[in-house]
Amino acid sequence: RIVRLGLVDPAGWIWPPFWGISRRIALVLVSTCGCTPFLHTVFPATAMDEFLWWVLASLQNCLSKRGVSLPIVVEVILFPLLDVLHFFPVLTRILVLATLEYPQFDAPFAQQAL
Repeated sequence: RIVRLGLVDPAGWIWPPFWGISRRIALVLVSTCGCTPFLHTVFPATAMDEFLWWVLASLQNCLSKRGVSLPIVVEVILFPLLDVLHFFPVLTRILVLATLEYPQFDAPFAQQAL
């Protein structure tokens, strides 16, 4: 039964564990590599991303509660597109962090693990 349900909706079964594991790996990486570059580079974009996600979700909830019917293009194309687009600044900041900030970051009291 579980395998059959997983085959019916693979994204619904794969995404939650993938998201949970990747969030925990990110926490370990940030705490291992240093928090300062993350807070200077990525955190502002992450906070903006969370705020924009909240605004978009609140707008959709408010419109649905008031019974406002939007064109199908807005609901099917524009809202999902906006939901993905506001994450791009975070992705670019993560790439900057991984390629430019962390390789040159020398943490105080840093010790080599091996």
